[in-house]
Amino acid sequence: MKKNATLSLYIFLLIFSASLLFSNPLIAQEEGIYEITNNNTFKNVAKSKSISNTGRENFYELAFKMHPTHYFKNSSLKSVYDSGDPVKLTFEDTKSFNLLKNNAKLNEVELISIMLNNRNDVNDSIDLSGSMDLKKLKYVFIRCRFKCSENDLTKFIKADNNVRIFYSNNIGG
Repeated sequence: MKKNATLSLYIFLLIFSASLLFSNPLIAQEEGIYEITNNNTFKNVAKSKSISNTGRENFYELAFKMHPTHYFKNSSLKSVYDSGDPVKLTFEDTKSFNLLKNNAKLNEVELISIMLNNRNDVNDSIDLSGSMDLKKLKYVFIRCRFKCSENDLTKFIKADNNVRIFYSNNIGG
């Protein structure tokens, strides 16, 4: 009888341990992604129980899956993924923002991804508010290679109220 109780306890502990390992894969992917809300406070995405409750499915789809994308670096178009008008623009530095002006292919852009490589990049601010060319822009995703703060990002970027701004700290990444 004692062997059955011990065996049942070991099976229970094994199943319980396995469920802890595999129950939260979506939360782990979101950890460290924050949103600047209208009242200038950050909201940690990882605190939500599931992606479906956050209303951010489209952001994750655009940010982490392949779509027609133009990559910019050193004030030039570095590469293009897929043909057609881009849905994503990726700026690997802040020197390339001038390429947003007078670009006829911006009509379909929904996400702009920006890499801030050092603290000095915050001084190269960008104003996306009222941009007539970015009619479908919904999201901006800023990846800092240093510890970003709320003040850094609110001074760095200006956008219309309907554009959601996300950021992450990719220190060393």
